[in-house]
Amino acid sequence: MESKIGNKVKKLRLSLGMSQEEFGKKLGYTSRSSINKIEKGINDISYDKLILLIKEYNIDLKTIIDDENTNISNAHDKNSNIYISFSGRAEGNCFDIAHHLMNKKDTFIPFKDISYNPCSNCNYECFKGACKYRDDEIYSLIETSLTYKNIILLIASLVFYFYGEPKYVFLMIAEIIIAYIGAILIDKYKNQSKNILITTLFIHIFLLIIFKYTDFIIQSINDISNANIKLLNIALPIGISFYTFQIISYVIDVYNGKVKVQKNIINLATYVSLFPQLVAGPIVRYQTVEKELDDRVHSFNNFAYGIRRFSIGLAKKVLIANALGELCTKAFALNETTVIFYWIFGISYMLQLYFDFSAYSDMAIGLGRIFGFNFPENFNYPYISKSITEFWRRWHISLSTWFKDYVYIPLGGNRDGKYKQIRNILIVWLLTGIWHGANWTFLIWGLLFGIILIIEKIFLNKFMEKLPSFIRRIYVLFIVMILFIIFNSDNMQVAFTNIKGLFGMNGEVFINDYTLHYLKSYLPLLIIAFLGATPFIKTLIDKLRKNKYVNNIINILEPILIVMILFVVTSYLIDNSYNPFLYFRF
Repeated sequence: MESKIGNKVKKLRLSLGMSQEEFGKKLGYTSRSSINKIEKGINDISYDKLILLIKEYNIDLKTIIDDENTNISNAHDKNSNIYISFSGRAEGNCFDIAHHLMNKKDTFIPFKDISYNPCSNCNYECFKGACKYRDDEIYSLIETSLTYKNIILLIASLVFYFYGEPKYVFLMIAEIIIAYIGAILIDKYKNQSKNILITTLFIHIFLLIIFKYTDFIIQSINDISNANIKLLNIALPIGISFYTFQIISYVIDVYNGKVKVQKNIINLATYVSLFPQLVAGPIVRYQTVEKELDDRVHSFNNFAYGIRRFSIGLAKKVLIANALGELCTKAFALNETTVIFYWIFGISYMLQLYFDFSAYSDMAIGLGRIFGFNFPENFNYPYISKSITEFWRRWHISLSTWFKDYVYIPLGGNRDGKYKQIRNILIVWLLTGIWHGANWTFLIWGLLFGIILIIEKIFLNKFMEKLPSFIRRIYVLFIVMILFIIFNSDNMQVAFTNIKGLFGMNGEVFINDYTLHYLKSYLPLLIIAFLGATPFIKTLIDKLRKNKYVNNIINILEPILIVMILFVVTSYLIDNSYNPFLYFRF
């Protein structure tokens, strides 16, 4: 048995969310070291254990089998059935598994050339034969219909996007075709690959500028020169920034040899248009899902995890983010602003932004897991950070790492001296701000973050390390709140008004009855949101689970709680019309 089997066993275990000890117990091993040795390729896993995995988790056989004596071939007859052929010896190959499959009458039926022959080299019989796969089995033990699954997933994604942006679905399809052709040409014509790369990137960036920034550029020219150029009023295609960045990362990675060119346009289109993360992130790189486009695991464990993660994200969006957004909207509408109100607004919007953005990432990760994709984590409790540098390692991780890998490092990173590093940081954060939207407030927001990061790198971090953790966290929260107020403002005049309001510089009273009413009404929500933005609840649950009896109770109550959450959320969505989509600007 090759060590590749060990790697696949490890991948399977991780997809099930199990420790080596838990996984070993399921298979009948007495110690964690047994699984550890299998995963490292030191020991082989017996086929009786593999059959146990098949029965227990209904796994894809190809996620485990990787034996040179195993031949898996696909062919279609006129009835669109698929033939799976096996050949080999009982010990160290697919004999036992093939025999098991032959006896699974509900999934496979014997077809032809079934024979058991004595082996001259051992006392075992050899097996040769084939099975006819039934089309009506969706979750089969052998993943033979992945192409069709990708087609279905692609159609569903396009329908999903078409529902929100009917005319712009053709723009997305055009960009997919351009990326597909560009990557193939880059791979084929190595001597001209750089020029092809530049051309391909130029087309995609040009389209992004046209649809996202044209009116912003025209308006800026009008403001500066007192010109009166008519705005084109081009509607912003939802998610164009996300799928453009995914396309760019794919083309660049093909050029750099980090991924193989995808010659199946269905697979590439599925990657770009994948609806769970299309309009709100995370930014999923092609290399992350490259293998899963051809070979992904479907299991009840993955499905259960996906449902749980999606439900949590949906609850964060509907029950917390929307409620916090409504608090600020109502108070501003009443024009009863006070000093305390401005602080309530600043804190509420900061929490709303986190719960809104992280909620969409949770939902995307959950849906992705249901379909067999492992999307990366996008938020890691950023509000517990002790520096702005750490904050951006925890906030919108996929975006931060994208700019680092595709802009900062290619510009030279920190390799060419302090001054070029400062230049590179400012360029990255200028682009980060622009990426978020066509408004000067986004640009200024990005540049200010870049400046603070530079200050931290030069001297502030050394000073801050001497301070208590509590003070450092307060510093981060205050800076982030101020900059998110700018982020939320339509223009800098509004931003300055809101920032000055925090310090009573607008002439408002400190507090009034309206502010006190809203503070009392929303205080429980603010406390829940604050705790939810920290690892407190997760840490508490993890500690409780260490008790065997409490863990059993949690396992019983968890699915009931998930169902209740879905019911409550659905009720809120039906009853409440306030459901803002903050990503529409991006």
